[in-house]
Amino acid sequence: MLSSVFTRLVLLFFSLTIFSCSSKEKEEVAPVPVKSLVGRWDVLEASVTHYSPDGQYLRTQPLFAADKRYYIFSADGKIEPYTKEKSLQAGSYSNTNNSLSLSFDYGTFQYTIPPTISDTELTVIEDTRNLTSVPESRRNRVTLVQLKKHTSPE
Repeated sequence: MLSSVFTRLVLLFFSLTIFSCSSKEKEEVAPVPVKSLVGRWDVLEASVTHYSPDGQYLRTQPLFAADKRYYIFSADGKIEPYTKEKSLQAGSYSNTNNSLSLSFDYGTFQYTIPPTISDTELTVIEDTRNLTSVPESRRNRVTLVQLKKHTSPE
């Protein structure tokens, strides 16, 4: 009888050891919103994907001279776009949670900011499919812009 109890305890011990959770499980880094847009952001890549009014994919094309563009966001809500060191028309911006709104004299652009784990890289997406609130020339497309926080050369 004693050996039967001992055998059961040994089996229970091994079962618990084999099937227990590991204390060395990897901790995932949760994505967080970019803390601040203030500063210069260089465009790494930008593209526009066009769709027909019924939602069919038509084409994807890079934005012209995207790699030569950058934006300067100031703390007072101003944005200055540049192309090859030439300033373009300034505007204003607001950044709340995962939404970025850019306003210029020629229009307002609403971007979604997917959560990121970096304060130095940023992706923004404008999806105008089926939106009647934007001009027809900007409807039925998805614009994707990848930005990187500018760092001064040392």
